[in-house]
Amino acid sequence: MAQIGDNAKKILGFGEKTLGDQVVSPFTGKTYELKFIDDFEGDTLNEKNWSYDERNAQNGELQAYRRKNIVVRNGLLEITGKKEKEYGKVDGSDEIIEHEYTSGKIISRGKVEYQYGRFEMYGKLPEGQGMWPAFWTLGSKRGWPWGGEIDIMEMVGGDDQWDNKNRDGQNLYSLHWADPDVTPEDAWHTGKGTQHKLFGKYDLPGRAKGDKLGDEYHLYGVEWLPDRIIAYFDDQKVSEVDITDPTMREAYHQPHYMLINLAIGGVWALGFDWEGNYIHEDTLPQKLLVDWVKVWQEKK
Repeated sequence: MAQIGDNAKKILGFGEKTLGDQVVSPFTGKTYELKFIDDFEGDTLNEKNWSYDERNAQNGELQAYRRKNIVVRNGLLEITGKKEKEYGKVDGSDEIIEHEYTSGKIISRGKVEYQYGRFEMYGKLPEGQGMWPAFWTLGSKRGWPWGGEIDIMEMVGGDDQWDNKNRDGQNLYSLHWADPDVTPEDAWHTGKGTQHKLFGKYDLPGRAKGDKLGDEYHLYGVEWLPDRIIAYFDDQKVSEVDITDPTMREAYHQPHYMLINLAIGGVWALGFDWEGNYIHEDTLPQKLLVDWVKVWQEKK
């Protein structure tokens, strides 16, 4: 992997795989201890760590999430997005609709949950219009948005109508939350109580030349502290955001669980051009490949 040299790998704890292994953060100087790792060995998903989430499309997405689209083999988690028709319920209702695509999603809710620490994924992304892979966390104690959301790896593929080219070469870091006192009406319907913050972007140096995150494996991570969250990509700090805002007093000060998914289309990924045609359908199937996921916590 060209972006991470041997020294940087050692500093980042790249090769550490034994629980209790320690590393010093290059961003804060704090010592962290490895508390969780899944390197996807074997031939089945470790259901002590993860559950399959087969709830269907949200945010205008086009896929039906299915267990069959998730495979563990050759030391990798593979989530495949396919062009195939599937019938399923609309998330949050009993309405049955036909989905044009299938994909997969796993979550660690109730199994692997941590408050603060370094959350990392080492993986290779899909590419193309409508691809929307993500590695993210949600608060365990209360539902979205009060529990908070941290988007660690999020890419929306292809181009957009504002002439933003080669989004396949850009990773995005975001927070979504609500003040604990916000009512469900304002959180879910009026939108007045939900807050969103894009706090970091990482562009590959060759993005303008067509380089993509799917060209090779990369490390996506955040270092989550009681007062701030630091985003990093490979061995580079990208940005940081303050989380001492009173409206965040619940969202980012409770345990979070992890999610990994590959959505297709949706309100942000834009699977369609202005005429309603799916632009890169001929690139399917596409895969999100994950080598490992780690969580480190500060050594006390």
